[in-house]
Amino acid sequence: MKSGKRRASLYRFLGAAVLAVFSALYALSRIGTSGNETSRFATIQAVAEQNTFAIEHTDFFTVDRVAYNGHLYSDKPLFMPAVIGVMLKPVRHLTKWTFRNDRDKLVYFVNLVFGGAVNVLLFWWLFNLFRRVPSGSLEAKFLLALGSVFGSWLLSYSVVLNNHTPAALCVLGFCVALQKYSRRPTYLAAAMAALSCGILGALEIPGGVVFSIALLPAIALTAPKEKRVEHLLAAACVVTGAALIVFSLNRFAYGHPLPLYMVKGGSFQPGTHNKSFLGYALECLFTYRGVFSYQPFLLLAFPALWFCRRKLRAADWCVVAATLVFTLFYLVLTNEYGGAAYGFRYLIPVIPVWSFLAGRFVLEFPKRGGRIAPGVLATLLILWGVVTSAAGAYFPFCYAFEGFRTPPGHFSRSVRSTFGGNLLCWSYEHYPESAPTEALIRHYGGRPALEHLFFSYVNMQYLDPREVALFCRANGIRSMGALSDDDLRALLKIRQLLGGVEKAAKQ
Repeated sequence: MKSGKRRASLYRFLGAAVLAVFSALYALSRIGTSGNETSRFATIQAVAEQNTFAIEHTDFFTVDRVAYNGHLYSDKPLFMPAVIGVMLKPVRHLTKWTFRNDRDKLVYFVNLVFGGAVNVLLFWWLFNLFRRVPSGSLEAKFLLALGSVFGSWLLSYSVVLNNHTPAALCVLGFCVALQKYSRRPTYLAAAMAALSCGILGALEIPGGVVFSIALLPAIALTAPKEKRVEHLLAAACVVTGAALIVFSLNRFAYGHPLPLYMVKGGSFQPGTHNKSFLGYALECLFTYRGVFSYQPFLLLAFPALWFCRRKLRAADWCVVAATLVFTLFYLVLTNEYGGAAYGFRYLIPVIPVWSFLAGRFVLEFPKRGGRIAPGVLATLLILWGVVTSAAGAYFPFCYAFEGFRTPPGHFSRSVRSTFGGNLLCWSYEHYPESAPTEALIRHYGGRPALEHLFFSYVNMQYLDPREVALFCRANGIRSMGALSDDDLRALLKIRQLLGGVEKAAKQ
């Protein structure tokens, strides 16, 4: 027994070390022009350096903002950037770094610490959950837990500040607490499940609402009859307390308890906008931005529900139901594929649930059928997930097709796959003259591919818009629409070209 615990501890620390090294190597030190990043970092700078939540005097321009009571504020939930801003205060005091003078260092620090820590905890808790599955070797459980992170968008988004992977950690924490509650119904386990829902709501309101509602039947169906009402009240008090803290933070920040995008309207605009639900769902789940086309290992969650149906407890079915409701919510009420972002980012919070079910299917596949086949299948599916997730980690908030927001004829309607788009950008950056790069450019139609490269590099701030303007003036180009293919190719070599252009212009 002691030997098994030591091996499990060794695997836990090995997995944590691998993920920590990945974060150290690949956490981004720059942010793009996407409002998802700039809006949150603007709030972080405002809190850390200016002791305010108003962002008009920060060094981050963002389109995801709302004017209210004479100030500009981020339209994102305040909880996460506010906490990070407060935590950065002692770091800034020790290092004397500022966002104006040391932006890259502070951005890297935030992405490394918060992205890396979330991924380590996701692996750690998944491994602990897999260890409780009676079937399967410890090594298989370790590889499934590590593969669930490395082979999914949890890895892709761990290199940047975002609310989706912390939300996924909250959902996983909710599952862990409910499993503990199912084994031994205590006030603490119920409170921890409720706290997970409360923090989830602070990060993402729809997820907090859906999983808080699921918490009630999960406790009611599991609690001892004599403790049922007390445990339900305890959980409700914790969730309500968390909500009151968030409302109080909003009130303190800008004078209104609700998030500002609910008060005055922000960048999130739910609705259909001529959306075909079937076509939209197909793209979000199975094709260009598909959760399952990018991470096919998650598909094994569906046979797991059948094979493991008699072993799943009432609380487990409540989690499954919440996951399905959460998925339907975003398929029905969104219309822009997650905007300028890799894959369909809205469903990242429920990836740990699908990953655990998929892994459980592999571990508990009936012995009479043999475990080699599902093991080989899972390995192949996870490996494909590693490829697509690594492409996402290149730049998660990438230039992408945005549904009704994208006008007809726009190049992103041709470069529809965010995997293909990121792969093209990576290939051109590292091997611009290679046959694979030229093949990708031809595949996406030449001109659309060049435009995608150009605007992606502007978004990633590889290309400075001022330098681009200088190039256009030097070449007599009056509008971006007048750029020829040769102009675009020249601009894509901006690092080599523009030094000479700028020097010539000065002369």
